[in-house]
Amino acid sequence: ITTPITFVASANGFRYQGAEVVFCDIDPKTFLMDLDKLELILKASPKNKVITVMKKMQKSGFSHVPVLDGSVMIGIFSIGTFFSYALKNNLTALNDNMLIEDFQELLPPDRHENERFLFLPPETTLFDVKNEFEKRSQRSKRLAVIFITDNGSIGGRIEGMLTPWDVVNER
Repeated sequence: ITTPITFVASANGFRYQGAEVVFCDIDPKTFLMDLDKLELILKASPKNKVITVMKKMQKSGFSHVPVLDGSVMIGIFSIGTFFSYALKNNLTALNDNMLIEDFQELLPPDRHENERFLFLPPETTLFDVKNEFEKRSQRSKRLAVIFITDNGSIGGRIEGMLTPWDVVNER
């Protein structure tokens, strides 16, 4: 994630390594990343409307969004979360007033039926990440996202997230 008003090499270095670059709006007073907008890109909260989160996911090209209650990760929302909820509850349409917290039982990483998640420390290399995505799935669950946290655990502060698409072109 970088600002759109930067030297082209800031974004291209990551692109050449196969990562997807996401631009974050700037604060017009400081010309730095607008931290409020940066947080909107990276997370959802239990009180967010599902339709709003899904629209932001679609616009940003995100397949998964960490759900934080304050600074604590309580789960991960994805389209798969919505489909699991819809099937379980015989839902045929999305209610505009549904909140992320309505999906609470499906948000914890271990409750995702077909996906698994890995939490790694900041010193993890792109090579390590690629190797993790290339390993065979455990118990038929595919590795959907690797979260980089300050301590390499689910309880750590999220510093980044990577999907297989972020490293698909890395050589």
